Amino acid sequence: MQSTQMTWEDTSNDRTIDLEVKWRMTAEGISIVDVIPTRVLLRSEKTPATTIGVHTPGGRRMLNRLIDHQSVAANIAERELAWA
Repeated sequence: MQSTQMTWEDTSNDRTIDLEVKWRMTAEGISIVDVIPTRVLLRSEKTPATTIGVHTPGGRRMLNRLIDHQSVAANIAERELAWA
């Protein structure tokens, strides 16, 4: 199993979510084992950007439901092909 740090843009809510993605390569391609949100950067026109750590299981579950896991797998596959 491998681990990758990456960022996912939640454009509908104007925020960026930092992720730790645990994955493995299979015969079918990239298999996501776990996606762990670690930090959220909130942007607003009215206030300065704010960064919030994600420390609770409930917060991780809530953010995990929003993340597009297929795009995360595609991003990892693209990175791996670039290294090959």
